[in-house]
Amino acid sequence: MLQRNEDSPYNLGVYVCHNYVAASQMFSLSNKGQLRREEVCATVQRRSSLVMMTRCTSGGRDQIWTLDPRGYLRHESTGLCLDREGLNSGDDVMATTCTGRLGQVWYFDTGRTV
Repeated sequence: MLQRNEDSPYNLGVYVCHNYVAASQMFSLSNKGQLRREEVCATVQRRSSLVMMTRCTSGGRDQIWTLDPRGYLRHESTGLCLDREGLNSGDDVMATTCTGRLGQVWYFDTGRTV
């Protein structure tokens, strides 16, 4: 699951799932394509490819993600995919070239890719 402290902005991290439902591990992909946690949205930092959670904005493509049928989350303005390949709990999530590896497939609470 994805989570970090609630201060904005912050690097998006990957953590092991709790054995209970925790709001800090709930994210949504909005109808506008924003990968968000309440008032903050995922944005790719162009120089580092780190994914940061920053205050959501209403314009531009920097906070827009597309979920394809295979479960890949592709960042609209960079074309990179959200990637957790090889990460340990507490590591920062990166956006990397879309390759189709399992670390780029994201599952939602329905238990299926969307």
